[in-house]
Amino acid sequence: MTPPLEAGCLDGILRGRVLGAAAGLGIASREALAEPEALAAADAVFLTNSLIGVRAAASLGERTYGPHALVDALARSVADAA
Repeated sequence: MTPPLEAGCLDGILRGRVLGAAAGLGIASREALAEPEALAAADAVFLTNSLIGVRAAASLGERTYGPHALVDALARSVADAA
């Protein structure tokens, strides 16, 4: 899930690479605003920017996230495409 462009996120190169890599890996993606409850219930959360690429979130409030194979695969795919 990624925020829609109308929410103020950038329609940047990395966003396009992440969405393309997700599709190539068979990971479904969609534009939506994520409520805190949805993020807290997620198996994994990741952030992106042009300096760090794809980075798994370690925590959100009291919720902690461990390593996740899909986030790792996505990060490798995006890095390899750079």
